[in-house]
This record gives sequence, C-alpha cells and structure tokens, in this order.
Amino acid sequence: MKYILLIACLIATNSWAQNSNEPKTEDVQKLKNDKKLKFADANPEDITNDNFPDLVESFDYPNADLTEIVKAISKLTGKNFILDSNVRGKITIIAPSQITVAEAYKAFLSALAMNGLTVVPSGKFLKIRQARTAQRDSLETYTGEYFPNTDQIITRIIKLKYIAAEEVYKNLRILNSKDGESHAYGPTNSLIITDYGSHVERVVNILRYLDVSGFEEKLGVIRIKYAKAKDIADLINKIINKDAGGPSNVPRFRRTTQKESSGGGSESYSLVVPDDRTNSVIVVGNTAGISKIRKLVAQLDFRLRPEDAGGVHVYYVRHGEAEKIANVLNGIAKESEKAQKDKSSGNRGTQRPSTSAGGESPEAVFGGDVKVTADKDTNSLVITASKQDYEVVKNILSKIDIARDQVFVKTVIMEMNAEKKMDWGVNYYQFDKNSQGIGRIGFRGTSSLEDLVNPAGDSGFIFGFGSGEQFEINIGGATKTVSSLVGLVKLIQGNVGGNVLSTPQIMA
Repeated sequence: MKYILLIACLIATNSWAQNSNEPKTEDVQKLKNDKKLKFADANPEDITNDNFPDLVESFDYPNADLTEIVKAISKLTGKNFILDSNVRGKITIIAPSQITVAEAYKAFLSALAMNGLTVVPSGKFLKIRQARTAQRDSLETYTGEYFPNTDQIITRIIKLKYIAAEEVYKNLRILNSKDGESHAYGPTNSLIITDYGSHVERVVNILRYLDVSGFEEKLGVIRIKYAKAKDIADLINKIINKDAGGPSNVPRFRRTTQKESSGGGSESYSLVVPDDRTNSVIVVGNTAGISKIRKLVAQLDFRLRPEDAGGVHVYYVRHGEAEKIANVLNGIAKESEKAQKDKSSGNRGTQRPSTSAGGESPEAVFGGDVKVTADKDTNSLVITASKQDYEVVKNILSKIDIARDQVFVKTVIMEMNAEKKMDWGVNYYQFDKNSQGIGRIGFRGTSSLEDLVNPAGDSGFIFGFGSGEQFEINIGGATKTVSSLVGLVKLIQGNVGGNVLSTPQIMA
C-alpha cells in the first residue's frame, strides 16, 4: 500500500512539472524561487541572475500599452509602481526565448529609457517619471566601486586621483545621454554624473585609462641662478597665455594649459609665480608640464658677459643740473613703461591703447625698466638699466647735457662825492680774448672821473672783466694797477671818496 502511494506521488509530481512548462493564458509565467531574498525587497545591486535564476517562459509585448507592461512586471517581481499622469504610450518588448526574472526587469528598465522614462525609488514604491524631471527627484546615489549597470537613472560620484575634474568634464560631457547631466566639483576633484547606469558605466571605463599617475598637479620649485625670478616668470606666463588663447576665459587657479607632447601625453601647468625672496619660480602642473618649464628655464637662465649684463651706471653731468636731468629721464622712462603695457595688452576686452596727438600709438623708448637717481653732491646721475637701454640714455644725454651761452652781470652801486673832482688825461680802451671769454677795459675820450659815472654820455663807463687780468693805468704821472672791476672801484674810492653800497651779480 505504501509502495503504491509512493508511485502515485511520483506521478503527481511529474505531472506538475510537465504542466508548468506548458504555456498558460497569461503572458508572464514564473517558476518558484527558493531563495530567501524577495525580489520586491531587492536593491538594484541584488538583482542578478545568481540571486534570481527563475525563468520566464514568455516576455513578448508587441506594441503593448505601458500600463499593461507595468502590471505584468509588478506581478512578476512583486514591486509596486506609481505612474505619473503624464506617463502614457506604447512599448514593444520581444523575448521569445527563456530569460530570468532579473533579465526581464532590466529589459523593462531599458524599454522605459528608450521612451524617456525611468523609475525613482519612493519608499516601497517605484515612481515612473519622465527622465528629464526625474533628475531633480530622490535618485539613488552611488559613491563606491559598485553601481547598477542598468537603464535606470542614478547619480554617481567619481573622485579622480590624478587628472583635473574640470578638464574631464569639458571633454567627456558629450558622452551623456540626452536625459543625463554631469558636473565637476573642484574642491574634491570629483565628477557628479546623473544618467542611466549604462551610460555611467561607459564613462567609468574611459576614466580607468585616463585617470593614471603622472598627470596629477604637483608643486615644483625652480631656483634661478643668474636672472631675476620675476622676469623669468613673466616671460613664461606670456607663453602660457598665448598658447591658451589668452586668460580672458580662464578661471582663477584653474588656468590649465595643455600641449600634446611627442610621447603621446600632455603637458599641463596652471600656475607660474616668482618668489623674490629665494629668487625662484614656483610652478603648479603635472610632471610633464613642470619638466617642460625646467627645460625652458635652463635655456633662459645663464650668465651674461659683463659687457652685456648692464646694471648700474654712473654718468657725471658736465653742463646742467643732475636733478633736473634726472626728472626728464624718469619722465621718459615712465611713458615708455606705459607704452609697453599698452602694447602687451593690445585690444583685449574694451581697452584701447593710448594714442598721441597724431593718432598713432606711442612707441616704447626703452626695452625694460629704467630708473635714474640724481646725486647732488657730485652732480651725477645713477642709472639702473640694461646695456641696451643705457646706450639709449647716453644718446639722450648727449643732446641735453650741453654747454649753453651765458652772460655774467656784476653791478656796483656806490655813492660818490661830486665835489672832489679830479681830471686826468688817460684815453684807454683794450679788448682781450682767451679761453674764458672776451674781456674789455677802457675809457674812451675822457679826462675826468666824473664822466666815467655818466652812462648817458658818449664817453660813459665802458668796462669788461671777463679776462681776469690786471691792467696798469697812468694817472697824472703815477701808475695805478687795476684788477678788473674791483681794482677800478678801489681806484675811484681812493681818489673821489666813493662809498660802495652793494655789488649784486647774476648769471643768465
């Protein structure tokens, strides 16, 4: 009896197995899942063929209404769905062969994505929404190594180690789907991607080849031996800005300039600044970029010959005043510096170069900085300039430091006693020329000292003292020695009782 019952049970069991393989009136048929994990409670990372190996005999939905497919997948997986009122339309899924429940659910997500739809978790429900509006909803966010490679929209945060997130964002954002978005977050050097999981997987695979060692930004310090660090840094920055197309569209501290190298990599340098205290150039860039800057500095930083080095020069003023000439030269240097800045800036932005009265932009007189200081004690100029600029300064000095025609006037104001009149019989008139000028002394056609002090007469006072020589004058048989104007004054003072009040003098 027991034997017969066992056979009956075996027959019954076999009959159930045969009936389960037969197609039913419902399109969706599911085998028993002996796993403890329920599909309805499974997270996206748990939905795999290993966890849910049960087979679906038929998953064909040609041109089916979206609501019908949602009902079928809800019955198949046990998940609850909420449909937005704007979500409608028809979807086609064709799966004639057996697939697992996990594969059926992923096919459902792909069909939604093709129609611009996605699912958004909300408690025990999944909201079906338009993909563009779902980006602002409570999407799943993944930060670790794992994220679901499905057609469900997710948010993935990728922290980069070696390359700049902003550069990756600018170059890889074209890989986003029409419903996806990506952003770069500079402070943590991270990418934030909101897109279908399959698109995120594509970006991650590309980054595995791009985010490699050797291209991260580092700090390099280059010591300058002979030149000035500021001059070297300024020159390098001009080269960087030219290669980058100018700094107008470059954000601060992210001015990453890249050039392809012969080895297939790229040179990147985002910051080049001088340190005057140590006379060094500080470079922020990747390994290839810093190496390129080092080679450039080695070509620029070399010892100059003494005759080419320039530096500090001393010029002794011969004819003018050092202070006045220094003011003139510093004014020229200031205008030259302004012209250099206008030329380097060009027409960038709304700036317009200054123009002269003739409408032409002024040219820079000097090639570099020129500073002139006057030393009053030695009447000399201390000039700080390169050799080339000093030659220009000397050329200017040769035209302004010249001898000028001058007149020296000395006047004697004195009172005389007209009663003490003394006649004399001297007619004396002489010119004398030497290296200092032309001197004159003499009295023409007079025999009275009274006539000498009458400037209105034809025989008035004619006297010159530029020669600096002494003259002997015979007065009444007595010889008097006259030394320039001073001698004549004493002569008059002694003979006619004159009193000298003042002797003002001026040179012009």
